[in-house]
Amino acid sequence: MLLEMQSAWRVALLRPTGSPIKGLASGLDNPRFMIHRSNVLTSLSDALVDAFPTVYRVLGRSRFLPIAIEFVTEMPLAIPQLLRYGADFADFLERYSIAETFPWLGDLARLDWACIVAFHAPDENTIVPAAFDFDAAQAGILLLRPHSSVSLVSSAYPIFDIRLAIQRHGSVGTDPVPGTFAVLVMRRAMQVVYEDLGAGRPGRPGRRCFLEEIMNRKTLLAAAESAVAVDPSFDLQEELVWHFQMGIYSGWVLAEEEQGV
Repeated sequence: MLLEMQSAWRVALLRPTGSPIKGLASGLDNPRFMIHRSNVLTSLSDALVDAFPTVYRVLGRSRFLPIAIEFVTEMPLAIPQLLRYGADFADFLERYSIAETFPWLGDLARLDWACIVAFHAPDENTIVPAAFDFDAAQAGILLLRPHSSVSLVSSAYPIFDIRLAIQRHGSVGTDPVPGTFAVLVMRRAMQVVYEDLGAGRPGRPGRRCFLEEIMNRKTLLAAAESAVAVDPSFDLQEELVWHFQMGIYSGWVLAEEEQGV
């Protein structure tokens, strides 16, 4: 009985039309109920504003809030943690006609969300070069484990430059030219940092490809071979030095050991 009433309240809070709630005087038109509903919608919408500040600056309050409220009504909070609310917002944005005006908006939202994930990720130790002692013959079964704060956001648009322009000037300016782009997002020394891995940056095609493969649970050898295929100048040893300096990985495991767990 209690569970049924709680479920009815939850539905009614996000959908103010339909059958009255059993036991609620005046049904859904009860003033106190409407105040509570308004507070719920406002809290969840504000959480989206905080989670997607760059998207909010692009759209402005008048365009962002209606989309946010519709997202709230269609995809309510699943767990009682506002900090984790909005993981599906980027996909939701791409359903709107606004995506035709700003085709990069969904990926920009993914970049905003990656920053949230990085900021709230649990603390973990990272691999230092001296500790990475493995037999080269095991490269074909060695899996690097990215730090929990690490994300790689790929896009057909230069979202690193777009985000930077919006933060500095409030707008993008000229229309971004499509291409192959990616942004590495992670936390270092309690600060969220992001690195541009766009195709136009020197040495970045191989680096981007290598990271994509590692994030997709490919072995060290398979990731390196893919990187060399797109960038013959890719040097695994030099690349790993940079990765370890950045603190991208928290550990490693042999694939056969992982399967045996």
